[in-house]
Amino acid sequence: MYFSRRKRLDKLAADEALGKVVWTREFDGPARVRILHALRDYSQGYMPGALQRAHQNVLRDEGKFRLASGSGPVEDLLEYMTACPSEMFVTCTEALYDALLEEAKPEMTAFGYGTVGTRWMVKPQEFEATVNTVMREHRIGYEMMDGRFIEIDSQAMHAEVVKPTLRLLSSRKEYRPVEDAFAEALEQIAKGNAANAITDAARALQQMLVVAGCKGNTLGQLLAAARQRKLFGAHDYPLLDALERAISWVAADRTAMGDAHHAGADTIADARLAVNMVGALILRVAGAPRKPSQ
Repeated sequence: MYFSRRKRLDKLAADEALGKVVWTREFDGPARVRILHALRDYSQGYMPGALQRAHQNVLRDEGKFRLASGSGPVEDLLEYMTACPSEMFVTCTEALYDALLEEAKPEMTAFGYGTVGTRWMVKPQEFEATVNTVMREHRIGYEMMDGRFIEIDSQAMHAEVVKPTLRLLSSRKEYRPVEDAFAEALEQIAKGNAANAITDAARALQQMLVVAGCKGNTLGQLLAAARQRKLFGAHDYPLLDALERAISWVAADRTAMGDAHHAGADTIADARLAVNMVGALILRVAGAPRKPSQ
């Protein structure tokens, strides 16, 4: 990752930490080009075949004979994807994933039986992971799962949970350690570090419970103290259990992998969920009546 990209990501993370909503459903030019570069990286010599398959499938799906003014299928699809409406860019990217799956199948021998080996250079799963990374870095509100795009309503989550949490944490000096940890969790999501984001979110909740007067050396002990003091209602317990499971997953993953940065792209959704759960719990603790510490 080079300097200008690092600077852009740092600015986006800082804007989010300040409560600015920067997510969109639009694919800008650089995001489109990066996804097409990913297609080349994960298809290698089979890229023309993948483009031709995808082009034909989109034409059939949309009921058209041509998408743009390209002289052939490859040129027509590439030209179209650089300027088409964002919804159609999503459609074409799904078609590219399907085409990669087809291109990745083992080749048959000339006699029609057996295979001549797996096309190991064609990697649809890696293509999907890179598409998700590009969308996350450009704050595009989709997630690609098994070759299909789903909308992630990050703006709604930000408005309902993250923004009120940041506003609350910036309002009082004693919340500063909580604010720092919560903002760091958001930044780790922006960088694609799912495990680190969950760890920082847990640290934010731990700091909040300490501010609320709970006693304990670990998050588990602090949560037990919070339950005893009735800072949470019975309806909060499933949320707490889910969060503790996420934290346990991080600990196990770090032990197995030796480095939290190895977390897969598909775990970013878990990190987002954990951060929003922590935000909701912080708001809950802040609104609970204060009792003397036990």
